[in-house]
Amino acid sequence: LCLDEIGELPLDIQPFLLRALEENVIYRVGDNKPRPVNVRVVALTNRDLLQEVEAGRFRRDLYYRVGAIKIAVPPLRERGDDAAILLEYFRHQIAKDLDEPPLEFSAAAMEVLNRYHWPGNVRELRKLVESLHLTSAVGTADATDLFNRGIAAGEPGDSGAASSPVPSPNCKDMATMEYQMIKSAIESNGGNLTLAAKQVGIARSTLYRK
Repeated sequence: LCLDEIGELPLDIQPFLLRALEENVIYRVGDNKPRPVNVRVVALTNRDLLQEVEAGRFRRDLYYRVGAIKIAVPPLRERGDDAAILLEYFRHQIAKDLDEPPLEFSAAAMEVLNRYHWPGNVRELRKLVESLHLTSAVGTADATDLFNRGIAAGEPGDSGAASSPVPSPNCKDMATMEYQMIKSAIESNGGNLTLAAKQVGIARSTLYRK
């Protein structure tokens, strides 16, 4: 049994959960007949439950009951290549659900995603992939698509502060980053706009206009 966000459980409901865990029985609503249950519980939370206990918002006895083994999961921005692995999984899963070909990502888009801070963690990543899949007209997401959704790369190796989300860049910041990316692609391809456009993941006409 997975209890997601157990730290949000109201204080007056917590004794009922504790009783179920201690006695291995539950009562259906409106029923006074105990029903035996045999489950293993995994409780998830993004809060510090010990701090919640000290603040009087979480029962101490329930804390020790569900905290036999603790596993700290670092935020996505601190998990190396996990974002790329999850992106690969999500794009194929979403394509399978919709019975459509998987969404592709340009090299420039992947560079942005690999350096993004992911303040919303895995949920943000999945929502982004789903949104891009549903709105893409060409079946490929490029860096411009990400900029239009407020996704911008951080500095290389900069994981950001774990306790505070990274603010979305403003339009001026995104335009500057886009300009620098296109300029770098043109220079690295010796002025060949066709190759530069392919590297960035946009049409040659779009690159020429920008």
